[in-house]
Amino acid sequence: MEFYNLVKENLEYLSKNNYEFKKFSKSTRTSKEAADAIGCDVTQIGKSIIFKGENSEKPYLVIASGKNRINEAEISKIVGEPIKKGDAEFVKEKTGYIIGGVPPFGHDEDLFDYNEIWCAGGTPFSVFKISPEEKIINVK
Repeated sequence: MEFYNLVKENLEYLSKNNYEFKKFSKSTRTSKEAADAIGCDVTQIGKSIIFKGENSEKPYLVIASGKNRINEAEISKIVGEPIKKGDAEFVKEKTGYIIGGVPPFGHDEDLFDYNEIWCAGGTPFSVFKISPEEKIINVK
């Protein structure tokens, strides 16, 4: 699916389901940039990181609080193979999104400490607000 159609579908889903969506003129690509733009704490940012299985070449999506570093060795144990961060081409090919705009499909425990969290809205210049309990569905 073409990138802009995918973003359009996500925006329509977010709007239809009354999610608060914000678009900025400055980048929200990193957790710090997103927190600064929104005016919230970096711990309230849900960052979506795509890893690549070194043997299978499968994509693995890890969602973490903006304050947390992802323990790649622990993720490797969970998925049963070594992993590395997906490069820009791999992320776009596997998700339809560019790095800095990959929306979430899960959460880490630290995000449950907040009533609201902010996640990538499909571009490196947009975010949307959810509660940690809400489930985000894939609208592809």
